[in-house]
Amino acid sequence: MAKTKAPKVVSKKHLARLERERRQTRAVIAVAATILLIILGLFTYAVLDQTVLRAYKPVVEVNGDVVRGREFQMRVRLQRQQIINTYLQNYVMAQYFGINENDPYLQNLRQDTENRLQDSRTLGQTVIDQLIESHLIRQYAAQNGITVSEAEVEKAIREAFQYYPDGTPTPAPTLTPVVFSTLSPTQLALVSPTPTFTPWPTPTEAETA
Repeated sequence: MAKTKAPKVVSKKHLARLERERRQTRAVIAVAATILLIILGLFTYAVLDQTVLRAYKPVVEVNGDVVRGREFQMRVRLQRQQIINTYLQNYVMAQYFGINENDPYLQNLRQDTENRLQDSRTLGQTVIDQLIESHLIRQYAAQNGITVSEAEVEKAIREAFQYYPDGTPTPAPTLTPVVFSTLSPTQLALVSPTPTFTPWPTPTEAETA
């Protein structure tokens, strides 16, 4: 006959130990899940802080006008592009006049451009100063009823970037005023105000003897 296994007797002590182990396992899982959620939340916030939230953070306040990160970032990109455009214009002019690429002038110009682009602190402060000045001008214009049309703004932007879609305008000739010299008091004293006519002497016939 086959041997039958005797039923395993589980004591209360054994059950208590199993229950304690299950509680410990659940606690470890809960702590691990909490830590994972915290790490995931911090990572998500860091990503949003560097992308979405940064655009809405205040950078500087000018008499109640808040300049937020979105405007600041746009102006920084614009400032960087202006630095690059200035370098390219100078480089093209140097090539036009036959200056070699290894010329110290071009090397210094290139190094100066790289330094300005890499110095983010100075570049950012320059942009902040420009934003403050821009908002002060807007506030002054609003207080004094000064308005500028969109056409004037567009014209100013094109002139700043030297972009003329209709061709480079020919500058209008300007008249140079002619300055006439004036007589000094000494010279005026020598000139009579009203010239007088002095008649010529009339010839007389000689008496005949």
